[in-house]
Amino acid sequence: MSANTTTRLAVLVSGSGSNLQALLDACAGGDLAAEVVCVVSDRRGAMALERAEDARVPQVVLFPAPEPGECRATWDRQLGDIVRAARPDWVVSQTFDLFDRLGASERQLDFPVVYTSALQGIAGYSATTMASDMTPLFETIIARCPAPDVDVDGPLQLQVSQLDYSNYVGSIGKGRIRAHETELVKYAHDRLREINSLRI
Repeated sequence: MSANTTTRLAVLVSGSGSNLQALLDACAGGDLAAEVVCVVSDRRGAMALERAEDARVPQVVLFPAPEPGECRATWDRQLGDIVRAARPDWVVSQTFDLFDRLGASERQLDFPVVYTSALQGIAGYSATTMASDMTPLFETIIARCPAPDVDVDGPLQLQVSQLDYSNYVGSIGKGRIRAHETELVKYAHDRLREINSLRI
């Protein structure tokens, strides 16, 4: 790709738009040879749409998003057309090039790519083929992130790093588990599976 080529991007947003703002700033500052030409959201009140309006970037709202159990073929088809126009493969390529220019190691350059929508609770290994939940993201984390160095058979040890307070439960200690009982891990695992099965 020529250094003088400017790529047109469509950006999918659903939240505050901090990542969108960083992308807009990078384009405006010449750090990224691209132009954001459209911002797409499935949430009409997303603050990111206001950021797009301030930057004079057209907005498209796919609203309402399909509820769990509803047919989403039309919505997926519209989203797929917009995503393909946004050229996500080019974005991944530019990310790779950026890491390479920053001197990343071969191991760091071999990063996995998972496309997600936090609002819809879906993820996928392809931008146009998404699973019905976050399983691809969870599987990637388990496969690529090393397990913590803890004594799984030892007594529970929690290194508290932050204190908090709630009017409902009282004092709260937040920290990192250094050692734990196997039963605790099994309980947490079962609870996470139960929570993941709910679509709120």
